[in-house]
Amino acid sequence: MRVDKMKVCIRCNNARVLSVHNHGRDCNVFRINGHEHEGYVPADLGIGAGDDVEFSLCLNCGQVQGKYPLEETVLETGEKYR
Repeated sequence: MRVDKMKVCIRCNNARVLSVHNHGRDCNVFRINGHEHEGYVPADLGIGAGDDVEFSLCLNCGQVQGKYPLEETVLETGEKYR
């Protein structure tokens, strides 16, 4: 098991940052604005890619850690991921 170095929240600077790592194959469903994708994790969502979901969440303020805003995703446009 990999242990991440101590992180602090980008919003509140608290150290209660939970790192989530999931290897889930292709059994994922993503929905936004009436569009749906079932299968692998799309790389343009900022939460991992392929079989893996990876993100960090502050347990103090609820802020998902990362660089946002993201560009419009393929899912939002209604196009199909390849």
